[in-house]
Amino acid sequence: MDCGLPLGLDNKSHYSLSSSLTGGWGQPENLFSYPEMQPGNVNYTANVFCYAAKEHVELETAGQIFVTYACNSVQASDITNNMNLYRPVVVVQTLPSN
Repeated sequence: MDCGLPLGLDNKSHYSLSSSLTGGWGQPENLFSYPEMQPGNVNYTANVFCYAAKEHVELETAGQIFVTYACNSVQASDITNNMNLYRPVVVVQTLPSN
């Protein structure tokens, strides 16, 4: 479902591919959804947002992607009451194939 938010402000992490470091990037694709931003998740509130997805190539093995991200909230009490939110989160998954 398209929530109408600009890319990067929705509940998903995105990636783009290029054959060159200097450009010619493909269309953004969804890599994964942030669980903390999904209704039904134990850490979900409407105030939580996730950001700063970063690939760590130095920790990857062939055929996988290693990403970390963080979550925060616009409501400080969400963070002080739930220490599972404001911390680095690790995601390791198989590389998407084209």
